[in-house]
Amino acid sequence: MPMETAVKIKRIIPSACLLLLIVAMVAAAFLPPVRGGGAAPAAATENTRTDVEAMRALGDACAFAARNDFSVKTSGEIKAKAFGIPYTQRVKGGRSVKGGVFSEYAETTSAFVKSAFRKKSVAGGVEVSRGEYKGKKFVYGKPKLMSRENYEKTYGKPATGIVRYEIDGTVKRAEKIKDGVYKYTLNPKSAAMFTRNEVKTLTKSKKHPVYESVSFTLYLDGDRPVKVCSKEVFRADLCGGLRCTATYTENFDFAA
Repeated sequence: MPMETAVKIKRIIPSACLLLLIVAMVAAAFLPPVRGGGAAPAAATENTRTDVEAMRALGDACAFAARNDFSVKTSGEIKAKAFGIPYTQRVKGGRSVKGGVFSEYAETTSAFVKSAFRKKSVAGGVEVSRGEYKGKKFVYGKPKLMSRENYEKTYGKPATGIVRYEIDGTVKRAEKIKDGVYKYTLNPKSAAMFTRNEVKTLTKSKKHPVYESVSFTLYLDGDRPVKVCSKEVFRADLCGGLRCTATYTENFDFAA
C-alpha cells in the first residue's frame, strides 16, 4: 500500500468514529432528565460523603426550578482521542421550560461535522427534528413525533430538570465550595441511566456507553439556580472503545 494512501486511511478511520460520536453527543449534550423536581433528592446509600447543607441547597434549587418557568443558554466541549489523535468539538444550544412544556436545540459546526437538533414537547409526545447546514445556517426539517415512551427508550427523558442526570439516590459526594457554590459527585452508572440511551441510538452501537465519572457544580443566588457546570467521562462503543471527556455550562434565566 502506498505511503500516501496509508496516511489518508489512518486519518479517515478516527474521523469516521468521531463523526458518529459527535453527532450523538450534540444531541445528547442538553438532555436533562425530569428527576430533581420539587422533592429534595436522596443521596446514594453506599459509600457516600454528603454535606447536609449541600444536599439541602440542591433540593431547594430543584424545587425553585419546578415552581418557575426558565430558559437556559448552554455551551459545551467534547474531547476525545482515537488512534492517538486528539479531537475537540464545541457545541452550543439552549432550552426553555414554560408551563411544563420544554423546547431545546443543540448545534455544532466544525471541519469534521455540522449537526443540529431540536426537540419540543407537544400533545401526544415529543417532536424531534434535525438541522441541515445551508448558507452558513441550519435549516430544520419536518419534525418527527414520538410517543413519550418511545422517546425515553430512544433519547432519554425530556428536558425539564436543572441538570442532565438522574440525581435522586445517585449523589455519592456533596460538598460546599463556598457560599452559594456546591459540588456534587454522582454514581456514574445510575446518573446516566437515561442520557446514555441517545448516545447508543445515534451511534448505532450495540452497547450503551460506559460512564466512568459524572459531577456538576451548582451556583445559586439564594434558592435560585444561576449556573451549572457539568463534567462527564465515558467510553463509547466505537473503534474498540473511545474514551471521551465532556464539559457543559448552563446559564439560567428565570421568567419575571
